Amino acid sequence: PDTGQTGCTDNSRAISCPETPEEDFYGQDSMYDTDKDDLVYKEDDPEYDPENPDKQKSRFTKLNANGGELEESASSWVTVRDSLTGLVWEVKSNNGDVHDKNKTYTWYDSTLAGYNPDVSPDPATGDPGDADVMDDTEEFISSLNENEFGSFSDWRLPTIKELAFIVNRGSHDPASFADYFPYTESKPYWTATTNPKEDYTDPSLKGTGAWAVDFRHGQTSSYLKSSDYSHYHVRAVRGIKTVQVLIDNGDGTVTDVSTGLMWEKDSADAGQMAWQAAIARCETLSLAGKDDWRLPDVNELVSLADYNRYEPAIDTGFTDTLRIINRGDSGLDTDMKSFPDTKHAAYWSSTYRNKDHLHAWYVNFNGGSAGYLSKTDSAGGYVRAVRDAEGIFNISHVILGLQILAGMGGEFSFDLGGDGMGVDEIVYILQELTK
Repeated sequence: PDTGQTGCTDNSRAISCPETPEEDFYGQDSMYDTDKDDLVYKEDDPEYDPENPDKQKSRFTKLNANGGELEESASSWVTVRDSLTGLVWEVKSNNGDVHDKNKTYTWYDSTLAGYNPDVSPDPATGDPGDADVMDDTEEFISSLNENEFGSFSDWRLPTIKELAFIVNRGSHDPASFADYFPYTESKPYWTATTNPKEDYTDPSLKGTGAWAVDFRHGQTSSYLKSSDYSHYHVRAVRGIKTVQVLIDNGDGTVTDVSTGLMWEKDSADAGQMAWQAAIARCETLSLAGKDDWRLPDVNELVSLADYNRYEPAIDTGFTDTLRIINRGDSGLDTDMKSFPDTKHAAYWSSTYRNKDHLHAWYVNFNGGSAGYLSKTDSAGGYVRAVRDAEGIFNISHVILGLQILAGMGGEFSFDLGGDGMGVDEIVYILQELTK
């Protein structure tokens, strides 16, 4: 999803957005409307205007207590639907109820008992808080589901990616889309995503941290689940989680089916560079017969990270075999690597920091955190270019999939829901082929 950024900057101030590739700073975040195709009205939509075919609908829709849509001008609403992800979000209040903006919680998930099998109670489960009050995340989510908040009972904590995608990088203090998410505090909000890295105080323990998004500016960081200071805010969500599916195209590029983005596979040799140089490198890159590469925005970089890994937090070897398609001309190769040269370091995004214009956002692939660096730091960040993919599947993938379903075997595998190759995956591929 788009970051919400609308302006352009040089290294220190706001500028008019460059109009030609020859101009300095051409290619930054706001110059690419990555959501246009998803938000523009289609011809069969009642709101479609043939005299204005590029007219876009709002990304967010206000919903009432029964899940029904409200007018854009509604002054009161309970939840918000994001049309880009399909997710429905809790809206906070300022009236002291369970949704009150000031309520904070300890992180707790009893289902993680056994993460550290030799320790009881397992610190990976977090902190159950005070038994006499509802002050941990598991109790909060359970209360929403028991009371069918918004007419639904499938609420959960968001993943780190889901929550990061509703940060508004065009705003700060708070960095939120305030017209839809009122009462957002400029503080950290918990996610469901456990940090798999070893505890820094006891390396024998893992999973003692969880990721949070700070809505002051939009940083993502890992915090200890059990600490005197680990009481943070929560925003519940409901909807289908996306699964990262990577395709090695055999030409120096890798496509992520879950986002529709094509990535430069090997880029570390270019070294570290300043922000302006990073933008220029991607704008002038020619790779795999394509010349429409760009520096990714911060949301796109976050989408590439794999928060089940660390050092680096990215798939470097296609070890999740059920999620991989290799469609190189040489045929299937079990030794293919996805992003083997990824550094345990910061990678530049095209998104500048809204508060001061002196910094730009990065994602550090040591663990996956998002922060900001001085734009002029020549050793600031590495670079990996991105472009919008097209034609992800071909008919051979359907044939291979049908052979697998028929029990004839095959090494092609594609998994949407974590249950292996099946009818859903074949239908998905066919849908993609007919777009």
